[in-house]
Amino acid sequence: MWSWVMRRSAAMATLSTVTTAHLLGQCLRLRCLGASRVPALRTVASIGLVSAGLHSAVASSQSGAGSCDSPVIHQGVTLLGQDQAIAVDVQLMQEPGFCLEQLMELAGLSVAAAFAEAFPLSTTRRVIVVCGPGNNGGDGLVAARHLRHFGYDPVVLYPKSSKNPHFDRLVVQCTDLAIPVHTSLDEVDLDKFDAAVDAIFGFSFRGAPRAPFDEILSALKARNGALPVLSVDIPSGWHVEGGDPSGDGLHPEVLVSLTAPKKSAVHFQGRHFLGGRFVPPKIQQEFQLQLPAFPGVSQVVELKGWNAQTPVRQGAFEGSLRAVAGEEYAVVWITAPAEEAKTLASTIVSKKLAACVNIVPSVQSVYFWEGKAESEEESLMMVKTRASLLPQLTNFVAKIHSYDVPETIAATIVGGNAGYLKWVSENTIPPPATVE
Repeated sequence: MWSWVMRRSAAMATLSTVTTAHLLGQCLRLRCLGASRVPALRTVASIGLVSAGLHSAVASSQSGAGSCDSPVIHQGVTLLGQDQAIAVDVQLMQEPGFCLEQLMELAGLSVAAAFAEAFPLSTTRRVIVVCGPGNNGGDGLVAARHLRHFGYDPVVLYPKSSKNPHFDRLVVQCTDLAIPVHTSLDEVDLDKFDAAVDAIFGFSFRGAPRAPFDEILSALKARNGALPVLSVDIPSGWHVEGGDPSGDGLHPEVLVSLTAPKKSAVHFQGRHFLGGRFVPPKIQQEFQLQLPAFPGVSQVVELKGWNAQTPVRQGAFEGSLRAVAGEEYAVVWITAPAEEAKTLASTIVSKKLAACVNIVPSVQSVYFWEGKAESEEESLMMVKTRASLLPQLTNFVAKIHSYDVPETIAATIVGGNAGYLKWVSENTIPPPATVE
């Protein structure tokens, strides 16, 4: 969760953690306000005073990755992009003065609390907690300890250790409670567990999973629901904003978002909890965070009815619903007489203006035309395409349709099968192309 600021080199002795956080916070806030450069932090990084994880955050901020200035509201809750999530974490360490260890402890407790709500002891006992080398893994180690105190029988799979000495302490705390800690998938039998905690990758993850975690993710996915999974903050293999672009990521039954859900959560289907009951009102106001109230003294709140509504665009938000390869997708509805619908659909697909057209026959349309109500039986076409092709598709339909004013309406696709959307991308022309 906090991987970009967790390590310090020996040279950090000359620069306090607070000062580093202050610089990063100031630079990321400039990024949020549209500033194109962060020279102060770049200078610090160039003289080796910041960790490799912090270098990644700087590179992300300078390259424009993420969308800090583009919040999304979904189900009344703010979704964060990568830059915004980093900036919130930095501010938590800077103003209230939280340290990494505190935030990790509170996050891990939230994960354990959500797990207990989703998988009660009456049905679940043995839990495999898979931890990565970053702070998501630290959250998992903390969660394993709390799960033991809650009465579960956790086992930790921790194949790649962190260089942060605090992680060594977390491992000792687990073994002190007789929690087995394994370093290889060969040492555990996944079929003997009732549920799993995915604490492998967090919101700073990029690219394809590498060994040994690719094999572990494949093993978890191979259980196909037989071993239900709870993911911490981001399902492993997902991009923080785009979701699961390749379709190769983990698709858990339960997600625990920390601090605030990330933009990728809009693609999640399952039980969704929010943990991290530590964000001060001042920071909520500064970042315009809309967060739900936590019930009673609970560390988590379930976001019920998740994905029952379409996300609302706010401000300059563009493209955070992109599912595959940075592209946004749409479904388009077109009505036409029955025989014309078949011809029109075939032409649209052959010209690669759409990858697929579903035709619903015998739709009774009632409409107002030339001063009176009319009724007609038509076919309804449901067209799946790139959102960037909508202008071309609309103009093309207007040219060849028999109606003077053909009905062409579209809506953005905000979720679904990433593999299918990838197929849509592969079977439509790229945006710059034109159709004669």
